[in-house]
Amino acid sequence: MIENGRLVQTIIASQGYKRSLITTEGDKSFIDSFNLRPSEVVDYLNEWIIGQEKAKWTLATKICSHLNGIRHEMELGLDPMDNDERVKSNILLIGPTGSGKTYVMRKTAKKFGIPFVKADATKFSETGYVGRNVDEIIRDLFKNALSLVQKDSEYKNLKLEEQEDKAVELAQYGIVFIDEFDKLAERKGFFGGDVSRGGVQRGLLTLTEETDVPIIDTQNPMEAIKIAMAVQTGQKIKNRMINTRNIIFIFSGVFAGLQDIIQKRNDQKKIGFGADFHCKSKETNKLWDDLIAEDLMNFGIEGELVGRIPVRVVLDRLSEDDLFQILKNPKSSIVLNLKNSMAGYGIKVDFGDDILCYAAKLAYKQNTGARGLVSAFDGIFQKFEAYLPDIPINYLMVTKELINLKDKKEFLNTLNKELEKADLILEKDHVAAYQKYLLKRWKVALDFSPGAINALKVMADSDGITPCKKCQRMFLKEEERIAYYSKRGIRRYLLDKEFLNDVSKCLVANIIKQMNNIQHAKEERVWRYKKIIKEKYDITLKTSGDFVKEISRMAIIAMKTPFEICEEIFRDYDGAFHSLRGKELLIEEKDIEDISGFFTRKIIENKY
Repeated sequence: MIENGRLVQTIIASQGYKRSLITTEGDKSFIDSFNLRPSEVVDYLNEWIIGQEKAKWTLATKICSHLNGIRHEMELGLDPMDNDERVKSNILLIGPTGSGKTYVMRKTAKKFGIPFVKADATKFSETGYVGRNVDEIIRDLFKNALSLVQKDSEYKNLKLEEQEDKAVELAQYGIVFIDEFDKLAERKGFFGGDVSRGGVQRGLLTLTEETDVPIIDTQNPMEAIKIAMAVQTGQKIKNRMINTRNIIFIFSGVFAGLQDIIQKRNDQKKIGFGADFHCKSKETNKLWDDLIAEDLMNFGIEGELVGRIPVRVVLDRLSEDDLFQILKNPKSSIVLNLKNSMAGYGIKVDFGDDILCYAAKLAYKQNTGARGLVSAFDGIFQKFEAYLPDIPINYLMVTKELINLKDKKEFLNTLNKELEKADLILEKDHVAAYQKYLLKRWKVALDFSPGAINALKVMADSDGITPCKKCQRMFLKEEERIAYYSKRGIRRYLLDKEFLNDVSKCLVANIIKQMNNIQHAKEERVWRYKKIIKEKYDITLKTSGDFVKEISRMAIIAMKTPFEICEEIFRDYDGAFHSLRGKELLIEEKDIEDISGFFTRKIIENKY
């Protein structure tokens, strides 16, 4: 019996085994029009990334030179796949946690518009061991390339087979980013090196040198079954190959302890026991300038693989000012996320530089680089996210006094004082403050009669709260209804003092009155249901005007359409409809309360 992998290879070989796709004459490749310069890429990266100038310029320069070189070869009529003389500049990024290694790489790939895949080195294992095979990285790159092709207006309407051909070509010029590469180092202990780690390194070496990776994993049992079944039905299997010659590999890691190796080689005074990788002394930072291939080999990276990564860049630890500048950047996702979440409640939030400096200081103490900004920011503003949505305001400038308050009551009291000081709640009776809140959040106007305002003030005084707070409590359960009908054009409510007895009833009455002005809409929705009954059961369902009004009232209360209410009412009466097939039925408002009785009467009438 043939093993799964060999079976797949035999089937594919018999049908033609396609190597990497080379663009044919008249079929323009994306590389033909590539003309980016390093300065353009760096200008783009500067919009997003603070500091790390060496990393930005190195990535921009090496990738631009690589792709422009390939384009030039193609212009000369040469095949980039056959050039054994060109040296590919794979890159090693070394830097502390949170220094931006992954982020700068993602933004770089996005600017180039080429496929990009990130892989965690610790998730892979040597073939035969538990874990992913390194070839899966290239298959993931193909999937990313296919996604780009299918989004492209020029290719999205092509057949899948043609899109996959384009994706193969695009993937061959992609970028593979291997994170936590330092975890693959073969650390020799009592029992020698780690076989699996060494195997993964050798697998990566093969990819970086040049190899053909089939899109279909011929060693995967599930793929073997799919292919065998496809062949049995007469389908042809086209296992495209992706050649890795022109794929750039970027490796990254912290490489804790590598400085000790460099210093030992330099025969300098050994760094003290437990020394921090992030040591700020100039002497320690200078050690990175002395990094050579031998140091990486002594760290545990195989010599051949080190030789395939000729470019090495060390990223700096982000300073407190760097972290501040990240928050200050208009494109800072951390700040924008908070602003957007508050904007969802109709509240604009601003921060002074003192707040951003404070957040940067807290993050710097965590010693996790930019990652610390997320937890620091969340810790500072969690209470704002929790309490602000219940306060009828549309703007707040966050102050240091507010962020230092831990107690909820103290926080809210101080916040109210800040708002009054800023003259954000202008009306002394505070009723208008709640009206402004609804207008801002839901674009809904509440018009209170003078009698309603006076009665509201009396009730608020009796409860020992402001009229604004009284409004908040009374309308809290109704805001969902207000928002629902705001989207359907109901944006003004006229309220007299009767609303104090039953807010829900008063709002529904307002909605029904306004819905009567668009009577055709509700009748049309009931008519849609009647049409379905006619098509399904050949029953002509006639409805009285009172029935339509009552269905509309029920829909308003339930925040559903009249069509949905009809569906709910008649949901369990499929058998009854079948019994009355071909008949004409008149249903009135009184029948809604006893649908079962309605059908019983109609069936009896039909029988006799």
